[in-house]
Amino acid sequence: MLKLALILLSFFAHSLNTHAIESQKDRLNTYSTSMKKSENFSWEKVSEIFGLSYFSYFNGPGITSHTFSHNPNQFGLKNDGGLRLINQISFKYKFSRKLALDLQLRNVILVNNCDQHLQNYRYEGVRVGISGKLLYGKDWDLTGSINTDFPYFFPPFLSGFQSQARTTILAPGLFAALRYDPSGSRWFVFAMLQPRVFFYENLDASESHHQKAGFDAKNKPEIILSAIPTLNYRLTSQLSITLGGNMSYVKQVYSDWNPFNASLISNGDSSAWRLHAISTFLGVTYAISPAIILLPCITTYPIAGQRINRNPNSIEFGKIASLAEVTSLGIWIRGTLF
Repeated sequence: MLKLALILLSFFAHSLNTHAIESQKDRLNTYSTSMKKSENFSWEKVSEIFGLSYFSYFNGPGITSHTFSHNPNQFGLKNDGGLRLINQISFKYKFSRKLALDLQLRNVILVNNCDQHLQNYRYEGVRVGISGKLLYGKDWDLTGSINTDFPYFFPPFLSGFQSQARTTILAPGLFAALRYDPSGSRWFVFAMLQPRVFFYENLDASESHHQKAGFDAKNKPEIILSAIPTLNYRLTSQLSITLGGNMSYVKQVYSDWNPFNASLISNGDSSAWRLHAISTFLGVTYAISPAIILLPCITTYPIAGQRINRNPNSIEFGKIASLAEVTSLGIWIRGTLF
């Protein structure tokens, strides 16, 4: 009898202990699950209110021995100081489901600085505006920001190097991506749209490397109608072949107000509006994730008439650059982090 009582007592104690261990495990699992939910909920809450995206370009080296140390422009001259990485980082406060207050920080890093008057790091200031899905329809949308530079006389954090050098007061414009992706097709169109208007205090002010690239101060823009369209063929869900071009029709300070008075010559003192040298590029777009989209490419200026230096103040006046001298390598890197 005593033996039976001991067996029953031992079984009861074991059951209690097992139940206690299982209860403890349940509590730990419940706590862990609730913590994960809490963490996910907090992150989701942050991404509902704030956003972060970026668009970067690396303007890389030329392909000849004379241009390999710098990024060549349409004249084969040093483009904006050398090899450089241009970054545009947008911080967003989402005040509605589709729109956000957008602060776009811009900076330039000179990887190989060919201009002793320039620093290796150049802060280009902040643009402020409204961003989001601006327009959309079946198979297409226009997403980006309507924004402006701060005046050049604002504190250094708000105004940047180019604004200060050119005495920019305001520069309202658009920085947006147009995407047309027909359902059921391997072809799609992606275009960066960047029209902008500039107001200056001093029309004769510009940065030194702008002049070393073969331009006068009054070749700086007052109105830019700019687009970078690309035609893409999708090989896989992540990989596409991309053919594109960079087109800008510009009213310079030198130009009159007749947009039909046009010229292919981007420098010189003509009163015509300028079709800036059209660059074309061929590359491969690789979408690793929404946060990292890469486009390595080769870029050149195919129109011979736009490779002739027409600036009478330049030592290269009258020279036509060869196609090889204006060809370079580069990469786009863009994405939305949240």
